Amino acid sequence: MAMAATLALPTMFVSCKHDDDKNAADPKPKIPVESVTLNLHDTTIFKGENFILSATILPANADTLGIDWKSGDNAVVTVNSTGTVIGLGKGSTYVYAISLGGSKKDSCVVKVIENIEIADPNFLKALVADPNINTNGDDGIDPKEALNAKVLDLSGKKITLPHYMAMFI
Repeated sequence: MAMAATLALPTMFVSCKHDDDKNAADPKPKIPVESVTLNLHDTTIFKGENFILSATILPANADTLGIDWKSGDNAVVTVNSTGTVIGLGKGSTYVYAISLGGSKKDSCVVKVIENIEIADPNFLKALVADPNINTNGDDGIDPKEALNAKVLDLSGKKITLPHYMAMFI
């Protein structure tokens, strides 16, 4: 009587991808950050005050949409992970918004003041007479100082005058 033997061999399937295979799925292409833009580039705040910077990343569908926030001088301002900037000490520094990949960034100059220092005598006269000053320069007031006064909340703040200006008020 003859015996039959069955031999089990492992089966291997091999798949080869050809360049001309149109049905093969290609990996998702990388979309790099092209730019980071802040909502402010220059601002002045009082010591102890805060504000929020916001960053726009383009394109909106970039692979990495996160921002790393940095202060140029932590003695002047700090910035947290949400872009909240806090004025700590008198001075001026940059706050940076850096894409998480580190390839793109934008910055804002932040000046922190303790008191308002006014050098324009016409501005002082106008401020005492009418706190609703204009910023177009047609009244002889330095437009930049007038704009600073409108932007800053002057209520309850100490205004420091240079000693030679007291005679103008």
